Amino acid sequence: MKLFNSNGWQYRLARTAIQAVIGTMLAFGDKIIGKYVIDDVWRPFIVALVMNTLSPIMAMIKARDEDLVDSEGSSVN
Repeated sequence: MKLFNSNGWQYRLARTAIQAVIGTMLAFGDKIIGKYVIDDVWRPFIVALVMNTLSPIMAMIKARDEDLVDSEGSSVN
């Protein structure tokens, strides 16, 4: 959970890289699975959409974890 809780440059970079890898895998899912075809024009939009979706989800994971720590009576830091 340190990946989501820390705001250091290396953790922000890791979160961005994870989002990009997941987005790229989904954008090239047609090549991986071979069942459907996605036009090459749409691939960058798919990656951007996935990254825009994952960013707030990761923020919610961080907020949920902070709420759990606060409810246990421990300090967040």
